[in-house]
Amino acid sequence: MDVALGIAGTLMILLALDRLFTNEGVAG
Repeated sequence: MDVALGIAGTLMILLALDRLFTNEGVAG
């Protein structure tokens, strides 16, 4: 259970970072 939550959390963070970098790239 904890491992699954850790993986899900990591994926969410990666997606959030990807969106931030993508937005910055488009804006820049």
